[in-house]
Parts: sequence; structure tokens; C-alpha cells
Amino acid sequence: MKKTFLAFLFVSLVSVGMASAGSIGENFEAAGLSFSAGGHYYNTFDGYSSYSVHGGVDFYVVNNLAFGVGVSYRGNTYDAGKLSVNGDINFAIVPNPRASTGFVFLSGMDLGYTWDFEDSYGYGYLTPWIRANFFVAPRIAPFIRLEAISVYFDDNSYTDLIGTYFYVGFGISFYKPTKDVVLTR
Repeated sequence: MKKTFLAFLFVSLVSVGMASAGSIGENFEAAGLSFSAGGHYYNTFDGYSSYSVHGGVDFYVVNNLAFGVGVSYRGNTYDAGKLSVNGDINFAIVPNPRASTGFVFLSGMDLGYTWDFEDSYGYGYLTPWIRANFFVAPRIAPFIRLEAISVYFDDNSYTDLIGTYFYVGFGISFYKPTKDVVLTR
């Protein structure tokens, strides 16, 4: 029992230290990392709806500009679901980089591939998006992500070339800034 308590205390202190150190702006410096997880509710204008879970990691190559990879699963009551993998590029707009809490806005684009288990086919897509992060601590940010259009790369009749819809995604991101990712020789 004592070992369990000590382990819990250690993890809690490290987590609180990581969450409370520094400023929001440090998260978006070159060589920083971002880890995201979440889900969404998807509704097309003709009434179709679905759910998903997703996760990803971004690497900031220069200040405020990141490349990332992700994976998601989307399902609904009508089919067996879809698995997607994607690469993304995004740019962060940080209104107050010295703050420890507050909003940061991201704009980006996903380029990915989806496999449909029900119909046994796959297709590529290009999707622009915007995201609003609200930092509750310098390294932790719940977010909301919005999409409204995708361009599909598909050689069959299952998918229109351009899809319009309303997508609202929710999630949380954890940041590991450059100063915490230092590699030594």
C-alpha cells in the first residue's frame, strides 16, 4: 500500500509540474511535440450521422508550423465502420504567447486514406480544418475542431469528388515543448 501511494504521489507531482511550468507560446516552438486524442459527432446536410475516435502526434518543424500523423475510426448504425490514417500540416496563431492559460487557434489540412470495412474499398481525401484550443494549464488544452468540406480521390462511384458536411470534433491535447524534448549526446 505504501509503495502504491508513493508511486501515485510521484506521478501526480510530475504531472502537475509538467502541466504548470512555462507558457503557452513555448508549446509551439520548433522541435516541440503535441499529442492529441478525441472524438467527434458528424452530421451531413442530408441527415446521416456518425461517431469517431481519433489520436495523433504533431512535430513543430519551425515556430508555429507542425507536421503530424494520426489515425481514426468512424462508425455509425448503418455500416461496419471506416479506419483512416492521415498526415497533416498546421499553423498555430498564438495571441498571447506569454500567458499560462487562454486560447490558441490552429488552421490546417489533412491528407489521408480511409478504408471502408462495409463496402471493402478505400479512398484518399484532402480536408482543411480549423481548431480552437483552450489551455487550462500551459501544457494541457481541450479543443474543438471544425470542418465543412473535403476533396476525395476515388476512382469509383461510392464517393463524390467534393463532400460538404458539418463536422464538430472535441478532444484534448498535451504538449511537450522544445525545452522538455532536449536530446543530449
